[in-house]
Amino acid sequence: EQLHLKDSVDLYFEPGAVLRYTSAVSGPAITDDSLPIHSRIDGFGEFRRNGGPGHVVYLSNPATVVSLRGNTVVETATYKSAIMMAGGNLDFLGNASANGMALQTNYSGVGIVTARGNFYSATDYGVLAGGGSVHLFGNVSAPFNSALEVATDELFFSGIATSAGLFGLEMSGGKAWIKDSRLGSTRNALWEGDAISKYGGEDMFLNNVILTYVRADAYSIGGQGGFNSATTL
Repeated sequence: EQLHLKDSVDLYFEPGAVLRYTSAVSGPAITDDSLPIHSRIDGFGEFRRNGGPGHVVYLSNPATVVSLRGNTVVETATYKSAIMMAGGNLDFLGNASANGMALQTNYSGVGIVTARGNFYSATDYGVLAGGGSVHLFGNVSAPFNSALEVATDELFFSGIATSAGLFGLEMSGGKAWIKDSRLGSTRNALWEGDAISKYGGEDMFLNNVILTYVRADAYSIGGQGGFNSATTL
């Protein structure tokens, strides 16, 4: 079943409640339909997208404000995100996992996204900050790509980000503020495995951050393709 959010309508999901959208037609399980929506979704629900291409949560209107708290979001369609922000504002508390990205912000219509919980991607970035102001708190892991990617605008992060595929944090654009965190990579391959790979963007601020890697010639902070863009810490 697909959930079309309605303005000023709040929802509560009891323990054990599951919303599963299985249509083979492309589309998300939960959407604002590009309309300005103000809505709260609370409780203990589990939201899934199975059987076809589509994100679990897809918000796109710049004026949308949604609170999604205490829920688990799972995306099983290959290369789609559990939570995709193409516009609007989101306050998320819960767990998100996906074959694609657990959380992705994209485009200039994204406002403020605050997310707290556990974020896991099976094949892609754990979290991609590609638009808006992203405030992320929790654990992020990705076995085949970087745990965090900052592409544009800004990311504020406190937590643990671990990658077995590339880098703990990859920065190609924007700004990043990392505080009280551990960033690391267990990747052991040539040109890969730095704790942070910074090859673009503006300022990066680190405050009480532990950087870890396992490859003998990796960097605490390096750049993709073997280009060391910052001093080793």
